[in-house]
Amino acid sequence: MSLVQRSWKIVLAASPFFSICLWNSSDLATCEQPRDRGPCTESFPRFYYDAHSKNCSAFDFGSCNGNRNNFMTIEDLEWCLMFLPEKADRLPS
Repeated sequence: MSLVQRSWKIVLAASPFFSICLWNSSDLATCEQPRDRGPCTESFPRFYYDAHSKNCSAFDFGSCNGNRNNFMTIEDLEWCLMFLPEKADRLPS
């Protein structure tokens, strides 16, 4: 059974303390979501995948809400991208 056929989920909380990839075949893919710093005013350095430019970029996360395209490290983001086989061409070189 391929990854695309499975429907699995790893929980992600948009927290200043951790980031985990979340993907479900019925959800908008984590890395397809737009950058969203959230409404709070804190400033935590994070990374997101910009689907339009096909680049991993840094942004300041406000510490609450936002969306799943929010990673503590570039390595976390790259790891998440690896689990989207139909998006494999989007991995940074």
